Amino acid sequence: MLKESPQEDMRKLSQVAQTIMGRITTASRNLKLYPASHPILQRLISDSFGKLKEALGENDYFSFALAGNVLLINDKPAKIANKLIVERFLTTLGKRKIGKITFIKGVDMDEFISLIEILSFEPEDIEKKGGLKKVVSNRNLQHITVGGISYGKIDDRKDTGIEWKDLLSLISNSDDFIRKIGSNPSEFSQLMEETLKDEKGSPGWGGRIKEAVGNITERLFNKYGKTDINTYTETVSKLILVLGPEMQSELLFSKPEIPYWEEVVNNVVDNITSEELGDLIAKETKKMSETIVITGEEGQSGESRITNIDSFLTNFVDKSKRKEELIPALRNSFKKAGVNPSILDYMSGGKTKKELVNIIEEDLMKTNIDTETLVSLKTLIQKNVDIEELLKSLIESLNSKKSATRAHIVKSLVEATDKLLVFGRIDLLKLIIIAFSNRLGKETEQVIFKAIVKALSMMAIKLRKEGKRTITEAIDDILNNYLTTLEESEKLHIVVEALSSIGDEKALKHLIYAIDRDVAFGIIQTELVKKGAEVFPLLLHSMKTIEDKMTRVRIISLLIDTAKIVPDYEIFLKKYVDDSKWFVRRNIAIILGEIGGEKSFGLLSNLLKDKEPKVRTEVMTSLSKIKSEESEIHLLEGLNDQNNEVVKRALTSLREVGTEMSVFALKDLLEKQSFLKKEAVIEIQQRVISILCSIGGNDTIDILRKVIFNRNLLGRYRYDDKIRLLAVDGLNKIDTVSSRRILSRVAKLKDQKVGKKAEEILKKQTFQ
Repeated sequence: MLKESPQEDMRKLSQVAQTIMGRITTASRNLKLYPASHPILQRLISDSFGKLKEALGENDYFSFALAGNVLLINDKPAKIANKLIVERFLTTLGKRKIGKITFIKGVDMDEFISLIEILSFEPEDIEKKGGLKKVVSNRNLQHITVGGISYGKIDDRKDTGIEWKDLLSLISNSDDFIRKIGSNPSEFSQLMEETLKDEKGSPGWGGRIKEAVGNITERLFNKYGKTDINTYTETVSKLILVLGPEMQSELLFSKPEIPYWEEVVNNVVDNITSEELGDLIAKETKKMSETIVITGEEGQSGESRITNIDSFLTNFVDKSKRKEELIPALRNSFKKAGVNPSILDYMSGGKTKKELVNIIEEDLMKTNIDTETLVSLKTLIQKNVDIEELLKSLIESLNSKKSATRAHIVKSLVEATDKLLVFGRIDLLKLIIIAFSNRLGKETEQVIFKAIVKALSMMAIKLRKEGKRTITEAIDDILNNYLTTLEESEKLHIVVEALSSIGDEKALKHLIYAIDRDVAFGIIQTELVKKGAEVFPLLLHSMKTIEDKMTRVRIISLLIDTAKIVPDYEIFLKKYVDDSKWFVRRNIAIILGEIGGEKSFGLLSNLLKDKEPKVRTEVMTSLSKIKSEESEIHLLEGLNDQNNEVVKRALTSLREVGTEMSVFALKDLLEKQSFLKKEAVIEIQQRVISILCSIGGNDTIDILRKVIFNRNLLGRYRYDDKIRLLAVDGLNKIDTVSSRRILSRVAKLKDQKVGKKAEEILKKQTFQ
C-alpha cells in the first residue's frame, strides 16, 4: 500500500514540488523551440528529474492534483511558497483538462520526458489526437498516471451542507465557486442554509452569515468593483434577495462592512416585493421590541437593532422611487404582525427638533464664543426656533473679524456634524459643508484653514462609511479646487493629506491628476505611495489616459514605488498586458523590470511575443534585471527575434545575466546568415563575441578559434577582420592554457592583422 508523506514533511515536500513544477512548465514551453537534445532542455529536465527522484526516495508516490484552483500534493493542500509558479503549472494542467499527475517509485527519464512532451502539446492538438486519455495511452507510462479533471458541483452537497471551515475555504480559494454564485446565487443560499441550520438562533449565527457574505463580496469587489461598480452591486443584491428572511435581516439591519453597501441595499429595495419587505421589517421590529422588553435595559442588542431599522427606513425606503408602494405595504405588514408602528421613530414622525437644539446648546457651552454672539444664539434656542435657522445664524459667525471667534465656531460646527449624522440630517450637513467651502477661500489664518480642511475630511470619511457617495465626492471637489490653485506648500500639504485620508476613488484621482504641478508632486507622491492597493489600479488607468508624457513618467515612478507594498500587484498589471495602446504595454514591461521577482517574470513572459518591437525591446531590458535561469532562457529566445533592435537589446541584457547555458545559442547567432547590411551584422557579431568572452570556458575558446580560422567554400575567411581581432582579444582575456595555445597558432599568420595582434599579446605575456 502506498503511504502518504508525514504531515511535518509537507512544507519541505511542497518546496520540492514547486521547484519540479517550475522546471516542468519551462521545459514543456521550450520543447516547442528546441529539440529534447538541446543543452538548455537537457539541463532543465535533468534538474527537475533529480528533484523528483529525491522526493520519491522518501515516498512511494508523489502526486500533483488540481482541486478547483487549489494545489494538492499527495492529496493534501500544499504549502504555497511561490504563487506564480503554482498558478502557471495549474494553468498548464487546466488547459489540457488534466486533474492529477502521479509519479510512482521506479519512474525513469524516458517516462518523464514523455510527460513533458504531452504538456507541450497545445490543448487543441490533444483533442485532435483523440483526447487526453488516448494521448496518454499511446505513451509507455508505467510509473506515471495522468488523470482528467473531475468537476464537482454544489448540487452534490446541498442535501447535507459542508463544514463551516470548508465553506469559507471554498469562498476564499475557488474562482469557480464565486462564478457559480454570480450566475446562480440560489445554490449558495441553499448551501449556507444547510451548513448553518444546526446553529440557527445561536449567538454566533448572525456573525457567520456576515462573515460568509462579507468574504464573497470582497472577492466580487476585487473582480468587478474596481472597473464595474454596477455589475458588482447587482450581483451582491441578487445574492441577498435569494437568502432566507432571517439571513436578510442579519445583513440589512446590522450595517455590515461591505463596499458600496448603500448602492447594494438600494438595489434590494428596488427589486424585493413590497409584501416581502414589509413582512421582513415588521417581523424584525417585533422581535427586537420583545428583546427590549425582556432585557428591561437600554443599549442592548434589541434597541441597537431598532435604531438600525429606523435608519434603514429613513435612508432607503423613504428615498426609494417605490416609496408610495412600499409604505402602505409596510403598514399592512405591521398590522398583520400585531406590531405598534410607533415603536419606530420613522413611523411615528421622527426625532424632535428639541433634541437637535439641545445638542447645539451643549456644544456652544463648551466654546469660548464672544458674549454678544452667545446671547443671540441662546435667544434663538430659547425661542425653540427651527434648527436650520439656528445653524444659519451660527454659520454667519464664521465671517467674524475675530479669528478666535471663527475658530470656536468651526469647532462647534464640527461637533454638531456627528449628531446630525446620527439623526440622518444630511440637509443640515450640506449647509455646514457649503459654509466651510465658502470660508476656505477667504481664510487667512493657517490654523483655522487647517481646522476647516480637517473638518471637511472627517465629515467625508464618516459620510463615506455611511454610503453617502454623492456628498463625499462634493467635498472631494471642494478640496480639489485648492489642490489645483494653491501655491503655498504648507496649505497644499494640508489639502493633500485631507484628500488622502478621505481615500475614495474621486479623491485619489484628484491627487493623481495634480502630479503635473511641480509644487505639489513631492507631497502627493509621499501620500499616494502609502495608499498601496487603493491607488494602484487608478494609477494604472491614469497611465493609459493621461496624454502628457512627463506626467506619465511620474505615474510610472509612482507605480514602481507603490507595487512594492501591494502583495498582489500582478493581478492589476495583468489587465494591461494586452492593452490596445503599445506604449501602455511598454510601460508595463518597464514597471515589471523595476519590481523584479517571479511574479514580474510571469507577466513579462506574456509580452515576449508582443506585436510591437518597442515593447519586446523593453522586455529584453527588464529580463536582465530579474537575473534568473528562466529570464536567461527568454533572452536567448529574443536572439531569434525578427527585429534587429530587439536582438541587440537581448545581447546587451545577456552581458548582465549570461551563463554557460547561453554559449550554444550565441554560437548559433554568430553563425547565422543574415539579410542585414554588413555593418549591422558586424555590430551584432561584436556584441556576441563580447558576451562570450565575459562567460569564458572551453566552449567559448573553441568558438573563438573557429571565428579566427574558419573559411567559406571559396577559401576566404568567414568572418570580417574586425570580428577575428575581437576573438584574438577575447582569447587573451580568457587567458588559459588552451587559449594561449590557440594564440600561438594565430601568431603564425604573420601576414595578417590577427597574426600580428596575437604575436604582440604573446610577447607581453612573456615579459609579465
